Amino acid sequence: MLGGLVGAAFGVSIHTTQHATDRVWRGPSWLRPAAGGVLLGPLLLALPQLYGVGNTVVGPVVAGVYPLALLLALAVGKIVAVCLTLAVGGVGGVFAPLLFVGATLGAAWGTATGHVAGYALVGMTAVVAGAARIPATAAVLVVELSGLVGLAPHALVAAAVAGRVISPDTVYTRTVARAGVGPGVGR
Repeated sequence: MLGGLVGAAFGVSIHTTQHATDRVWRGPSWLRPAAGGVLLGPLLLALPQLYGVGNTVVGPVVAGVYPLALLLALAVGKIVAVCLTLAVGGVGGVFAPLLFVGATLGAAWGTATGHVAGYALVGMTAVVAGAARIPATAAVLVVELSGLVGLAPHALVAAAVAGRVISPDTVYTRTVARAGVGPGVGR
């Protein structure tokens, strides 16, 4: 449930940040990425694990290398970094960051229970399902990526619960509606 809520909130945060930046920005458009870099730079200096897609960080997260406080900081930091990057016109996707946030959030939960790897992978499933509302795909994808077939029932339950949380929109349908096409236009 928590993963679904975080996934839905992540999607809303991206579009809220983009909308707010569009409304507030008064400078020339060519200066917008530089302003974003000034804001993003200190975050990346404080948490260098946030730089890039995060593939190199997910392995240690699943292995239980990071302490609870750092896992939570990485989850929140990745959301902030992606929101800032996209709001200032940076290029990037959201799928890999969803997996990153899910892994860190799940590992944080797993740190308290002693089952870091399992919860990290189930967290990935839940966050993707909550943001994209593709529960079966999220579960199958994470099981396929991890190779842990025994995790499938847990991933399916997490995805089913998370995929029904809060928002009827997805991170992707909001993007299409923002561009002025699709069924979300005019809402």
